Amino acid sequence: MTKYKLHSTDKKTWFHFRSDMKSRCEAFTITYIEDGTVCMTGDYGTLTWKRDGVQGTDYGFPNKSSGISYFAEKVHRASTFQTIKDWEYERAIKELKKELKDDEDIGGLEKLEDHWGEFETQDEFIRFLSNELELDCESYSIGEDYTRSFKFKFKLIINVSNRILKEISHE
Repeated sequence: MTKYKLHSTDKKTWFHFRSDMKSRCEAFTITYIEDGTVCMTGDYGTLTWKRDGVQGTDYGFPNKSSGISYFAEKVHRASTFQTIKDWEYERAIKELKKELKDDEDIGGLEKLEDHWGEFETQDEFIRFLSNELELDCESYSIGEDYTRSFKFKFKLIINVSNRILKEISHE
């Protein structure tokens, strides 16, 4: 991951990071609003999240113990339009093959192989699992994962959050 350095800050509400202090490329700004909303804007798009019950100098940032699912919940709550997860056919097939093998469902695995490549959407795939394999798929998330972009942003946020909190504590 690119190393970012704090370029400028008011030590309260905004923090501007750059990978190269002489360039505006590979840069982003994090803005904190007292209601617990945090907004990151820059070369990697915009990411907004809001922590509930933020008080004092919490600043709403994730910390070392924050998991990506907890963070995703906060991002979704702040702005539902942001893409957090995606579905990939290849990932779904791989996960389902493993699950069917673990359950020793050879017939289900053979049925799945007979229909290889027929599914273009997650809905089509889930319908097949429900109808043909008779799997309970109401809350099935097979083939879903956090997007690469969201995973990258989460790692970046954890990294810079620690730097921001360190900067704030040295007032």
